[in-house]
Amino acid sequence: MDYVSRDGWGARSPRSTTSVPLSAREEVTLHYSTGSTGQSVRSIQDFHMDGNGWSDIGYNWLVDDDGTVYEGRGWYVQ
Repeated sequence: MDYVSRDGWGARSPRSTTSVPLSAREEVTLHYSTGSTGQSVRSIQDFHMDGNGWSDIGYNWLVDDDGTVYEGRGWYVQ
C-alpha cells in the first residue's frame, strides 16, 4: 500500500483545526465519491475550501482506485 502525506500531494494549510484525541472518537464514517477518478486530492481540497467555505479538505483520509492512501486531515483533526 502506498501512502502520500499532505506535503506529498501539495496540501494547502488549513484555515483552522479542531483536534480530537483518538480516545474520544466513537465512530468512523466512510464516504464513497462518485466523482471522476481523475480528480486530484488537491482539486478536492480546493473545492471544499473555496467552493464550500470549509477550513480544509473534508476527509481525514482518501483512497484512490489503486489503493493509494492520501492523508487528508489526518488522525487527530475533526
